[in-house]
Amino acid sequence: MSDIGLTHVALPVRSLVASVAFYGKYASMHTVHQRPGVVWVSDRTRPFALVLIETSNEIKPLLPMAHLGVGVRSREEVDRLCQLAREDQCLAREPEDSGPPVGYWALIRDPDGHTLEVAYGQELGSAVQGGANGLLPMVQEQADTIQRLSGRYVYVWEFKVLPEREKEFLAAYGSSGAWSLLFRKAAGYVETLLLQDQAVPTRFLTIDRWSSQNAHDAFLIAFRAEYEALDRACESLTQHESSRGSYWELIHAGV
Repeated sequence: MSDIGLTHVALPVRSLVASVAFYGKYASMHTVHQRPGVVWVSDRTRPFALVLIETSNEIKPLLPMAHLGVGVRSREEVDRLCQLAREDQCLAREPEDSGPPVGYWALIRDPDGHTLEVAYGQELGSAVQGGANGLLPMVQEQADTIQRLSGRYVYVWEFKVLPEREKEFLAAYGSSGAWSLLFRKAAGYVETLLLQDQAVPTRFLTIDRWSSQNAHDAFLIAFRAEYEALDRACESLTQHESSRGSYWELIHAGV
């Protein structure tokens, strides 16, 4: 019997090997069919597959609000996947509990920049069983939640700077430094703020401001090679660096 209803979503990818490994690791989806240049992956919970198509053409990735969503068995599993994503440097958004029916969710970026949402506690199944009238409020609430990602986006990094390299660090990370010059090549970059801890002078924060998360994600895709090269060049300036997360600026109505 032929399948009826939504059966697949097709994604262009640069490397089938990298993408199959990613969706196996983060979405428990594994190969169910393959032929030259094409792989179908599925979690086998329903007759649905993600069709990965290898291409050398330009890829326009799924970015928030556009994304793929998978449900997992627990909040702990969301946290586990996010920790893996931090280690792989592909966590796009830290976990957030939006309450029912949206649940506890986070965003992870695949090797080509497509966005994968992992979530626990979403109530899509019960909403669908309740018919379209039950589904619409849930869809609207999730859309309202994800819509915040289109607002002013901020990313924060923390650095412990080697005292003897402080001048070089300031030159690289200041408002006219190498990082700001790289960011300015991309549309949507606003500014970088550099903060120094008064109590611990070797501790610094950078606050990178973007017009939207889409703009930030597009920059990482378009300038990944230059970003990674500059990151390697600056490693010797610090004892330690770590991401302090991403945020959006809250603007009160009427302001």
